Amino acid sequence: MGHSTVSQKQTQEGNGETRPVDGSVSDDCLLYVDQLRVEFNTARGHFRAVDGVSWSVNKGETLALVGESGCGKSVSALSVMRLLPRPAASIVGGRILFDGCDLLQESDSEMRHRRGRDISMIFQDPMTSLNPVLTIGDQITEPLRNHLGMSVEQARHRAVELLAMVGINDMETRLDQYPHQFSGGMRQRVMIAIGLACHPRLIIADEPTTALDVTIQAQILEMMRDLTRRLGITLVIITHNLGIVARYADKVAVMYAGRIVEQGPADRIFKAPRHPYTRGLLRSVPRLDRARGALLETIEGYPPNLYDKHQGCYFAPRCDLVTDQCLHKAPLLIASRGHEVACHLSDNALPADVKPFAEGAERELARSDVLLEVAHINKYFGGAGKGWFSPATALHAVKDVSFTIKRGETLGLVGESGCGKTTVGRMILKLESTNSGDIRFDGESVITATAARIRALRQRIQVIFQDPYASLNPRMTMGETLLEPLIQCLALPPKAAQDRVNELIDQVGLLRDVKDRFPHQLSGGQRQRIGIARALAFGPDLIVCDEPVSALDVSIQGQIINLLAKIQARLGVSYLFIAHDLAVVRHISHRVIVMYRGKVVEEADCDRLYEDPRHPYTRALLASAPVPDPEIERARQGQILQGEVGSVFAGHQGCLFANRCPMSTAECARVNPVLEEISSNHFAACIHHSMAMNQRVSA
Repeated sequence: MGHSTVSQKQTQEGNGETRPVDGSVSDDCLLYVDQLRVEFNTARGHFRAVDGVSWSVNKGETLALVGESGCGKSVSALSVMRLLPRPAASIVGGRILFDGCDLLQESDSEMRHRRGRDISMIFQDPMTSLNPVLTIGDQITEPLRNHLGMSVEQARHRAVELLAMVGINDMETRLDQYPHQFSGGMRQRVMIAIGLACHPRLIIADEPTTALDVTIQAQILEMMRDLTRRLGITLVIITHNLGIVARYADKVAVMYAGRIVEQGPADRIFKAPRHPYTRGLLRSVPRLDRARGALLETIEGYPPNLYDKHQGCYFAPRCDLVTDQCLHKAPLLIASRGHEVACHLSDNALPADVKPFAEGAERELARSDVLLEVAHINKYFGGAGKGWFSPATALHAVKDVSFTIKRGETLGLVGESGCGKTTVGRMILKLESTNSGDIRFDGESVITATAARIRALRQRIQVIFQDPYASLNPRMTMGETLLEPLIQCLALPPKAAQDRVNELIDQVGLLRDVKDRFPHQLSGGQRQRIGIARALAFGPDLIVCDEPVSALDVSIQGQIINLLAKIQARLGVSYLFIAHDLAVVRHISHRVIVMYRGKVVEEADCDRLYEDPRHPYTRALLASAPVPDPEIERARQGQILQGEVGSVFAGHQGCLFANRCPMSTAECARVNPVLEEISSNHFAACIHHSMAMNQRVSA
């Protein structure tokens, strides 16, 4: 069979780890990755993506692999599954022991038999992982028939059980549907059902909730934790969301540039990280449970280019504790204070809770005069003679939304996918028409403006898109991208335009040689900085930021958040900040609006809304968002919001949140609550607050 059985011998003592010190594995260890080395041979050259990585996970444990993009997390997981792209990638050293058997010694046919049965993997994007031409039932029953030898009837019966297990209703009907007929959360549930189908002993989840809303993310992860505990499954989670790690992981392994820099129990890693990189990751994350400070403490710079040969510590160019020894000698991974760390100066690393910046700074930037006024806007999709919708089923995407943005102010707009956030932003930019209501920018109506006037207004209203790669022309260099609008719209002479491009690149913290690069030659953070530079080109008064940091690593995300704050402080620009990351919104916003199914359900000053949420939906959002602190997470008793955001069609009666609300009554299904001021500058649309106010007035 090609199995390599390893004897059970002594393990490292004193810190609860099972990683062996003599090449053996313990009785409790299910998976042991030992000195794994993976190399890639590409057109650009040869590099080692995983360089001597060792980690282990016990039976029934949850291990989190964390680190920035390109650090080797996914490559390590694909190596365990033996799914690396060949011949570009090859495993050149190490062992991968699964219950004592070396997976690297098994044949291809043996690994095909093991995948799905003993080890399964849940990939990041379920839409690209599911076959679009096969029904959901076909894809769930395939491993059951191939691995367990079930008949068609038995496999379908088991598939119904699996869909029920992962929380999908109307199972028989759903089995005959296709992936495009499912929402993102439901597709991810299907991927989990496929992963659980054959009762695997190990599940590897590679960024399983990155593309999901905070509420759906909480549902998926709670379900995975419950199932793994109930069924005794071992779980390896690959993520860059440290809140998820704090809530669900037993152990943490931090990777940087293809190496493990720190690993150990989650409590110890979060409480007292000993590597400067781990500390930097923790301190660059906005905290949901803390008021906004002046700036985040970020890790400046970018991960090293692995094509280049390095001496010493890979993190040295970005480390604030670097010494000559760090530049010339690579640190070894050794035991330090209860967990392992690879740092020459780990004893000097600061704890993660040091806060060098004063809290509450920059709160008074907003001026009193209103720059943007949105009044009772509505947006329908479909209707008479349009698309697939009849007049009775026209989709009411934005429902009577009103707000203002002052000069120098940041207004956060939050809510789950499909609630109308992006549609509101596009209506402000006049990229979507408005069925009713008015939008006034600096006193001038955007709705009635002519096409020529809209072109002029767009120089003062700019946008930063969610996906920086998709928003840049792949055939233009960054210099050409920034130069084009300056010449075409402002008619600047070439010399003045070039000077302005240099100024913009300096403003966003990039080197000027970036002008000669194409989008694919930049990192995600660099591309987003170019997007910000392009938005600043005309000196706008308002920038619509549509999920500008959701696709970025946590350290790069912190850099972009700080950059936006500095630009606002220096130029006085206003932001409409659209996001579903509640911690980011709290850090950057002055006021926050919460939307649900096209309607504003709560509005308040930022800290007041986070400290005293009044609408049940807002409370559910905050309860679903994890905090990067295991002690706080264990103490939180938040209720996970069930269900997903549905569509709102014309003629809907009652509260839009009633079907998911833990406080729902029969009255909620009949009465549509209006947005009312329940305290000074704090508004909520909830019938319970309306009834309480009426009772106080009557008394």
